[in-house]
Amino acid sequence: MALVALPAAGGNLRVELASHAVTTTPAALDPQPASIEVDAGGIVVAVRAGLLEVVDAITGRTLDATPVAGTRIASIYTSGADLYVKTELDLIAIARGTGCVRWAQPTTSTGNAVALAGQVVDAWVDRATNRFGVLAYDARTGCKLDAIELGVTHGWYDVERLQLAADGPHEVLVSAAFGIA
Repeated sequence: MALVALPAAGGNLRVELASHAVTTTPAALDPQPASIEVDAGGIVVAVRAGLLEVVDAITGRTLDATPVAGTRIASIYTSGADLYVKTELDLIAIARGTGCVRWAQPTTSTGNAVALAGQVVDAWVDRATNRFGVLAYDARTGCKLDAIELGVTHGWYDVERLQLAADGPHEVLVSAAFGIA
């Protein structure tokens, strides 16, 4: 588990607290359905034939679509203005009001992303070097701002969870469990 600080002025990420003790055994993650309705009566997000489609839930009209490498939705994070959808290989920012895709970035982790202070934070896993960490993107443009390494995976499968820290508006709590799938 690590507590990562995100400077408000776009400085470097830094680890404020880290513990590498085993505290729990993770349960298997249930895959998300092929499509998910976000905000009742709002939009539906679906992955079909290599595209992430954003559909108006009332009219059925496609609002936007973007090519994706992933084949299923892994998680959705909602912030005030945007949705952040992760497939197992992509992170996509969608404007909530219009359903337009703002940007898309490849991802290497199976965990969720979170947004705060104009940044989107995602986990990364380097399976060649058996390392993991977090990185921050500009929430508006999707440009990478910074990355920080948090430790080793020992070559095992990863499950990361990111959540906003309760004690600060610019901190993310990162928990990761590595084991054989």
